[in-house]
Parts: sequence; C-alpha cells; structure tokens
Amino acid sequence: MKKLIGIFVLGLLLSGCGKKLETINCKISEYAAFFIKEKSVIDRNNESSIADVMFKIDSRNKKLYRSNTVDGNFDLVDNAEFVNSNISIPQGKMFNRVFLVSSYINRNTGVYTTEILHTENSPFYKKIGMYEQKYTYQCEKVKKKF
Repeated sequence: MKKLIGIFVLGLLLSGCGKKLETINCKISEYAAFFIKEKSVIDRNNESSIADVMFKIDSRNKKLYRSNTVDGNFDLVDNAEFVNSNISIPQGKMFNRVFLVSSYINRNTGVYTTEILHTENSPFYKKIGMYEQKYTYQCEKVKKKF
C-alpha cells in the first residue's frame, strides 16, 4: 500500500499537478496606435516608457496575480478567466466609459496583449483622433534561483 501511495505522489509531481505558482515576466515587444485621419503608428522597438509586467499563474486553482509596480507585490486579478491555454482579463469600462480595456495571455505563444478602445468621450479621441491602442508583450518563465 505504501508503495502504491508513493507511486501516486511521484506521478503527481512528475505530471505537473504538484506545481506551485508559475511566474512569467512580460516585456513590451510592439506598440500600435490607430488614428482616424492619420496612418497607424507601430513601434516594434522596446519602448522604455512602457513598464514590464510580471504575473504569477496558479493553474491548479485558476488564479492570476499581477505585479504591483508601486511596491513590487503581486495582487490577485479578480476577473481572470482561464479558457484552454488562454487567460482572459476582461477589465471592462474605465473612467466613466472613456476607455474600454481588454487583456489576455496566450500561454502557447507566450504573448500578453492589452487593447484599449477610446470612445468619443476620451481625450485621446477628441484631441488627436486616436481610437485604439494595442500593447503586445513577449513573456518568458522566470527561472527559479534554487
């Protein structure tokens, strides 16, 4: 009986079900802005003004944590949805319907994307005619030090 339990526990550990949190670091790889009257602006260089993002993924409990840039701690993302290999973060409407924001992580490709749609009430839309921004990040697993 002890051998059977030992084989079962070892099988869980080797299969990945015994994993704890997986940490990924996402660096900006592309920024795109779309305007009504002008051409779209796409910057494939790493923009230094856009901060990296870190996530901790708890697949077993279907929880996602995002790094807090103020103190470096990780905060729970309440509305994260785990669907197949993707994690969707529907953030909804912000600032009295001025911005519509959605984000998602594709765990197969390691790409994290945030899209911001500007409504007609947005200062970006009113002043410069910007109606959409798209941030694309490339993510990598953070290797443990021990």
